[in-house]
Amino acid sequence: TTRLLQTLSQTSAETHDGSLIGFESVLQVGPVVTEFKGVMDEDELVINSFRGSAQTQRKVPWQSTYRGMVALEQSLRQKPMTEKGERRALKMLLPGQYELATAQLECRGLASVPLIDGQLAELVEIRCEIQIEDGAANVTTIWTDQDGSIKRSFSPGHEMVYYRTDNETATGLTNDDSEVA
Repeated sequence: TTRLLQTLSQTSAETHDGSLIGFESVLQVGPVVTEFKGVMDEDELVINSFRGSAQTQRKVPWQSTYRGMVALEQSLRQKPMTEKGERRALKMLLPGQYELATAQLECRGLASVPLIDGQLAELVEIRCEIQIEDGAANVTTIWTDQDGSIKRSFSPGHEMVYYRTDNETATGLTNDDSEVA
């Protein structure tokens, strides 16, 4: 059995309406650490990455309508999607990849969904298709409460279910001796 711990810590500075100011992140995969720093410079996002002594920089053309890494959460909380068939689209910075992507959201209506504690909750199901330019689309199913707060999501491409929970619950789940892949 091989155990590999991967951690990603991201901090995003955004205005209340979702306009990106900048971000910082640290990705650690085993002993390898990569840092990313992005800052707005007029009409472009300048992204610097650092791994050891190597540094690279790239610039992403940016428009005022583009949003940051928490665009989905902000959009759903500010205006929850509750009506079956309701659609929404937004351009955003994709977390972890730091590429500009288009998110297409479609409300599928209410669904009974198990939460992290195994209890069923009636949540709003939303199909979310995220596409990076010249790349394949990634489809995720998101479940929110009536206030638009994301409670669970499922990404078939990554074969992973994500839950929103507090830090104590999350760290309690990973502090046992169970096998981690």
